[in-house]
Amino acid sequence: MKSINVIRTFVSGSLFLLLLAGCAGDPQSTSAPTGSAPSSEVIAADQSQPTWETHEYEDTYLSYEIPAGWKKHENSSDDMRLTLFTQQEPTTDMPSNVCVQILSLQSQSKDFDYADPEIQELYHQFLISSDSGLTAEAQDGEYATEQIGDTWVYSISFAREAEDGTMVQQTGYFPMGLDYTLAIWATDYKDGCTPPVEEIAKHICETLCILEP
Repeated sequence: MKSINVIRTFVSGSLFLLLLAGCAGDPQSTSAPTGSAPSSEVIAADQSQPTWETHEYEDTYLSYEIPAGWKKHENSSDDMRLTLFTQQEPTTDMPSNVCVQILSLQSQSKDFDYADPEIQELYHQFLISSDSGLTAEAQDGEYATEQIGDTWVYSISFAREAEDGTMVQQTGYFPMGLDYTLAIWATDYKDGCTPPVEEIAKHICETLCILEP
């Protein structure tokens, strides 16, 4: 059955999604109403240039653009699979942040039609299931799909409690159909950080380039 096979592929390709609540010295962002029923919609992505300056970040596997005033947070990053960014001079000990996470270097769901509403809904069901590894708050999150350039990006946004008891807004973006399975997390600690982390995460999706290791 198609739905069962698709869900199995999502699980094998995206299992162990890690949810970062933010680390000392990092970025921000996103807004999604809490307590509302999840919704799925297709949005026409705005491909205009950001109003903030950018610079290119590159590691072994990926390159993309981040804001000029942001930097990699060394103590909260794994050189190969997890890279967390914050403002160069954060104003709080627990700043807003954006995290780029490589979940797998061998995507098993590369050839799906991600414009297909059935595939979009199946991925939503995966995200709110126990197999995704997300917290229970994600079940009441706002789910959306949009095409950024040639890539379909699915997202889920929800409020959750961080380790110190602070309520943060968190949005996960999942660029689909790439050679790697990726998650880009935008976490807003409501610290007035700019640009908004949601914008940063989307710009990363727009400028993302897969590199050969």
